[in-house]
Amino acid sequence: MEAINPRIILLRVSGFGQKGEHAHRPGHDLNYIGMAGILSKFGQQDKAQFPNNYAADFAGCMFGITGTLAALLERQKTGLGQVVDCSLMHCSRYMGLPLSNYKDTKFVHTYTDSDQNEYITSFGTKQEQL
Repeated sequence: MEAINPRIILLRVSGFGQKGEHAHRPGHDLNYIGMAGILSKFGQQDKAQFPNNYAADFAGCMFGITGTLAALLERQKTGLGQVVDCSLMHCSRYMGLPLSNYKDTKFVHTYTDSDQNEYITSFGTKQEQL
């Protein structure tokens, strides 16, 4: 499509991303937020409860819209389109960071500078980033 129209903006939304061991697996909202580590944050502490919303879909839409708007701004400057790629599981993980201790997961990688400031550098397992 990009060869036909270089100005096109393409939004791809997948469950687990384009690469990695889970890329071709089917999934549902509960799978995505469970693997993102935030399923347990819904409901009460002493009682298991299904979320009453579609948290992964919501997170994916938020990032998809943000990426598409950024691509529109870039297209105004350069005249070229973009590919915006959103993984529902990774978007959920990012949205759930305030709910969990992200340092204890394999999905978030951090960098600490010499002044002891910590920065999130990437999301996903090392295999998914290859």
